[in-house]
Amino acid sequence: MFKDKKNIFLIILAVIILVGIIMFCIKDLNYNLFYGKNTTISITTEQAIDKSELQQIVEETIGGKVSVRNLNDSSNSLLITIKGISDEQKTNLLTKVNEKYSLELKEENLEITNNASIKLIDIIKPYITPSVISIVLILAYFIIRYRKYGIAKIILETLGSTVILEAFLFSIYAITRLPVNSLTMPLAVILFVIVIIALMEKFRKEEAKAKDKNKKKQK
Repeated sequence: MFKDKKNIFLIILAVIILVGIIMFCIKDLNYNLFYGKNTTISITTEQAIDKSELQQIVEETIGGKVSVRNLNDSSNSLLITIKGISDEQKTNLLTKVNEKYSLELKEENLEITNNASIKLIDIIKPYITPSVISIVLILAYFIIRYRKYGIAKIILETLGSTVILEAFLFSIYAITRLPVNSLTMPLAVILFVIVIIALMEKFRKEEAKAKDKNKKKQK
């Protein structure tokens, strides 16, 4: 019964990962406003502008996800981040800002930059070296501590479990279209820690069972 449930779980896991790979190949991941393709608009004025008011104006004019923040801790210089902007939206935005703050801003007063989407490898890259070092050290500990269960088995279970569950996590992102953001990689690290803790508990239980068997044989 337990083996049947385990096999069903592995099949479901494999299907989810396969669907995730297909979705990734077709649609890529869904990146949030800052990680995905976006447009930034820098505005500098002679008078202070409340960023909350400016954000409301941008949302009414352009719509979609909007971020407005101060540059250099100054309320005279603000940076707007949006998915994109058309020429008509740009004109309407200038008109509303000028009306709201009695300004005479022109298009040349806006510094507009179109930014490409961040690649997945660029998000993962800072974590590669620490992850490799961690895995090597953990494998070394497991091999020394539980070597009697077979080095090949320990390596296969540790690397296999880690790769499969990390693939499962990114498959969930691909299938559900959850936005990839600054919390995605820390979440992957947490999942990695959970996998290692689960493996340690598994090996510990196997060791305890082996000791119990040896005690029974000695009796």
